[in-house]
Amino acid sequence: MVTVLEQKVPTGASLSSLVNGFLLTKRTECQSVRTSEYYEGILKRFLWYLSQNQLSDDARLLNEWHIREFLAYVSSQTSRWGISGNGSESSSKKASYTTVHHYYRVLKTFFTWCVEENFLEINPMVKIKFANPKLKVIQPYSNKEIKTMLSVCEYDFRHNAQFLASRNKAIILIFLDTGLRAKELSDILLSDIGRERGRIRVLGKGAKERVVRIGANAHKALYG
Repeated sequence: MVTVLEQKVPTGASLSSLVNGFLLTKRTECQSVRTSEYYEGILKRFLWYLSQNQLSDDARLLNEWHIREFLAYVSSQTSRWGISGNGSESSSKKASYTTVHHYYRVLKTFFTWCVEENFLEINPMVKIKFANPKLKVIQPYSNKEIKTMLSVCEYDFRHNAQFLASRNKAIILIFLDTGLRAKELSDILLSDIGRERGRIRVLGKGAKERVVRIGANAHKALYG
């Protein structure tokens, strides 16, 4: 059986099959698991929207107004994607401009891929423009706030929560010394930590590996 992807013709291309082909391409291009999941989550929601609105799965029939209506849905609707109960919190309020921009970028990447691979002749995203969102300046914790967090760890340690206190103190001090992302820190294994030299091997975004150093206080919090 010859699939649409094997034929590589723009006629009658199923949008759902193109999404699957695009995701497979991203996985085989050594994209990180998290990046692949990011693309998949947005594109599956796009397919859900089209299905809910009884729009055709024929990719040729999509135009810029279908895309605009979808982005308007993301930006304005609450209780999106038909989700309710636990896990629906992020969809229960209007999405931020930054979130909508994420959807725009993924759709733009996907449809550009469709045209480059000759599955589509016309890119429905061509006339849709979104300005880059303004980056929010993240305010760091003050010295007073940091001391308060560490004092909570000391309190817990003295009140029969030694493991919790030691863990939290180590996390706080490592963050202060290295500026790691939360995901980077959560992925660290014991084998990644150089006990003698105070170095930690970190696997960051894009599967890029680097080494960070921790100070004496963080090292002591880790090993006692």
